[in-house]
Amino acid sequence: MSIDFISRDSSKFLVNYTENKDQYSPWVIDFIATEGSIQCTYKKFEMMGLLCSHFMRVLRKLDIVKISEKYLML
Repeated sequence: MSIDFISRDSSKFLVNYTENKDQYSPWVIDFIATEGSIQCTYKKFEMMGLLCSHFMRVLRKLDIVKISEKYLML
């Protein structure tokens, strides 16, 4: 999986699978640091309440170790 910045302020990322060269399906992730919110075009969290791997890869890239409570099922 590759992650590229597509904005200068590190708020928009493009995540793409590099294992399968025949299939190109990039996912766009928007990150708003001031709110601690993140949104992925995959929409797994919105549909199932689960964080997708794209979401987690961007958090890891940004060295964010604490996930906002709005993404945790309590």
